[in-house]
Amino acid sequence: MRLILLLVLVSLYLALTLAIINLDSNITSQEGYLASNGSILRYKIWYNKDLASPRTVVFLFHGFGGSSEMMGWIAVELARNGFLAVAYDTRGHGKSSGKLSYNTSVITGDYKALIEALNLTQANITLVGHSMGGAAVQLLVQEGFPVKNLIVVASQPRLNPSPVRSLLVLAKLDEIFNPSSLNSSSLIGWRIVILPCEDHLSVLYSPRAIQAILDYLTPYENVNMSGLRLAVTLARSFTLLVLLSILPLYLTGSSIAPRPKGETRKVVLAATLAASLAPLTYILFAKVTSAPIAAYILSVLLLQALGSLVAVKPYREIIITTVRSLELQYVSKGLLMGLVIYLILYETLQPFMNVSPSISRVWLFLSMLVIITPTVFLFEMLGRPQLIGASLLGSIAKSFITRSLGFLAAWLVVSAIMPAGFAGYLLIVTFMSLILLLPIESAATVWVYKGGSPWVNVVWISLVLGLILSAVTPLV
Repeated sequence: MRLILLLVLVSLYLALTLAIINLDSNITSQEGYLASNGSILRYKIWYNKDLASPRTVVFLFHGFGGSSEMMGWIAVELARNGFLAVAYDTRGHGKSSGKLSYNTSVITGDYKALIEALNLTQANITLVGHSMGGAAVQLLVQEGFPVKNLIVVASQPRLNPSPVRSLLVLAKLDEIFNPSSLNSSSLIGWRIVILPCEDHLSVLYSPRAIQAILDYLTPYENVNMSGLRLAVTLARSFTLLVLLSILPLYLTGSSIAPRPKGETRKVVLAATLAASLAPLTYILFAKVTSAPIAAYILSVLLLQALGSLVAVKPYREIIITTVRSLELQYVSKGLLMGLVIYLILYETLQPFMNVSPSISRVWLFLSMLVIITPTVFLFEMLGRPQLIGASLLGSIAKSFITRSLGFLAAWLVVSAIMPAGFAGYLLIVTFMSLILLLPIESAATVWVYKGGSPWVNVVWISLVLGLILSAVTPLV
């Protein structure tokens, strides 16, 4: 039965992958790198290979914590409709080196270097910016760069009257910035499209938002396949998450090792209360890593692990079990499972955000391992065994509820003491973190439930979280 399930999931994944390839069969994307003022900038280009020449050029700027992949959903549909779409990872984001800079000369210098390197200096360019990128494209207009159209996806704290034809695609629900702060004078020259069912992040993948952009640029003729692409890609990612969650079933025996009675309530309560202190460690981690988003996630995870340390006693049996499990077979099996799970997560997340490791972030990955490994060790050796119950689904649910309550407690405290804009951004980070942790928690719980050594989880979870967090977090 397990083999049949595995074959079904793998077959479905392959079928959905082929469907995506077929949908984008006429779209070509290229990746390149460019040196600019001490940093290496990574860029991507999308175009329709069936057309002799593009209509015009569209240059896309992502938001804080974003990457070219996030703007790629808009870029693909622009390319499908005959445009040459270009996006790049700003400093401190994606695969570009350096740290984020709001300096006007840096922003304009990077843009100028890119359009000159790509021979776009004389092109009639449309600028598209999301969130932080929306501020960047407005700055470029103010600095006098020739622009045909200006498009801002999601709102900004303020919009300046624009001398060029401008569009604002505004997500009304769960916005970081309050739309009421935009007064009538700041909207002069802007055409506004409000999408009340989208939030600040999902608007990038919204077929309706993409359609609004296409209608603005090509009002009488456009093809929008983003709805079908999104549905197929989400189905593919969901298939991979299910495959990841059950993977440990194929690496453990069918018997369940006897377990002592757990202390579920104590662990959940202690982990949740401890996570509410995350702002204390956040300040330290943010300073050490220069990665504020990763620092927030690491702070919550560490304090939950320390909560488990307080809740579970005695430790003697745990220490003996840990030492006995430090055998080569467990370490090697942990590395193998970690590799497979990382590849699955990579395939799941890469269509929506950049999770590719880069050489410029090796130091960040290593520094994160110093924090993550003891954190994972404490939780896997102390907390998770206490959350294992009579049923597998119940054990997974308890484990994930513990994580969710901890992140919620941390965010409630953060939202009370930090600016509303940053707190709103961390709410999105919290949501995305829980999506990432759900399959990881499921796989780790299955492993322990089926009698596998918790040490295996320590190995692969530390490596997987280190690789993914060091790739996606912005550097400031």
